[in-house]
Amino acid sequence: MPKAPKIKLGAQGKKAMHPNSRKAQQFSRQQHHELRVQKRMTEKGQKMNAQGEKLLWFQEQLDPAVDLYTLSEVGELIERYLHRFDEEVEQIEIKNSIGNRKNRQNASREDVIKHTIETERRDYNAGGIELPDLTRQNHLKTFREWTGEMRFVQNFKFRRITSQMVEKAAEKEEEMPLEDEEVKEGLEDYSDHEKDTENEKTDDT
Repeated sequence: MPKAPKIKLGAQGKKAMHPNSRKAQQFSRQQHHELRVQKRMTEKGQKMNAQGEKLLWFQEQLDPAVDLYTLSEVGELIERYLHRFDEEVEQIEIKNSIGNRKNRQNASREDVIKHTIETERRDYNAGGIELPDLTRQNHLKTFREWTGEMRFVQNFKFRRITSQMVEKAAEKEEEMPLEDEEVKEGLEDYSDHEKDTENEKTDDT
């Protein structure tokens, strides 16, 4: 009497799934979904890290003596930001020039820097670089007091700055409107000046 065929078991003693079965296809779809979710989470994390690094750089460059920035001054900060890798690139070039080395050392790092700057420069000249609004005292104050936690970034008032905006502001020497307190102080100074003028006229008479 012939023996019954043995059933092939998986690693955990379960029946192996047929690759074309409904269960196998469902399992495959679930794996692909988990991979896509993981990829999106990774990309989101990388984007948040990049944004955090940019915000921290600009926060460190703020002048404590400046109450608010003009567009021209914001443009100067952006230019410094776009040149932040200059010293590192110079060091890489010096290392590569020693001994007439044919193979570029740190080539991957140099390429990453070059690609980053090209992308940021293109954004600045086209759609703009997004930054907290440094031209308003209340927004600047909020940015100064930021502790670096990304969950508080939503409290910032952002503004996209383009190179064309900066150039136009520099040509016309335009500044953003002053805050109410500064306007009030200016009016008070003007009022005091008018009073002094009237007193001088009274004394003359």
